[in-house]
Amino acid sequence: MKFTHSGFTFLGLMVCITILSIITSIASFSYGPLLAKNRQNNKMSLLKTNLAYARNSAVSYNLSITFCPMKGAQCTNNWQDKIYLFTDANANQFLDDNDTIIFMLNAIPATDTLTYPRHAITYRGDGSIAGFQSGSFIYCLKDYPDIMGKRLTISQAGRFRIRDIKCQSDK
Repeated sequence: MKFTHSGFTFLGLMVCITILSIITSIASFSYGPLLAKNRQNNKMSLLKTNLAYARNSAVSYNLSITFCPMKGAQCTNNWQDKIYLFTDANANQFLDDNDTIIFMLNAIPATDTLTYPRHAITYRGDGSIAGFQSGSFIYCLKDYPDIMGKRLTISQAGRFRIRDIKCQSDK
């Protein structure tokens, strides 16, 4: 009876592991920008969805609905923080006892920036924005300055659109 040995040699196994680790490391570097771009698109989609919900709620219930980041019960201009959507019966951009929080968006990751030139957006019962609160949200990725940012512009009528924008690098 003849016995044959089949299997891998130690040298062959080491060559396969080396090739696999090189391919894995190359592939993992290319996923960073893809994941960052996906995160940016997801956050802008959430922002757009909640702004549309705020406008629709204001029209449906003929109420003032405010969308803003808050410190305590007061709207602030730090759009990196959690962003709240709440009923605002007296349109004072302050969460009073008779106001209700409708929704809250999580804070923006520290690797990204979200800016808006106002401290709040209040939709009136007709769907328009109160006062002079129109402007553009700018969302940029700090770690990937070559990736185009997103700009969500809100008109005084309460409508919005999203466009790509070149982000300014701090480097």
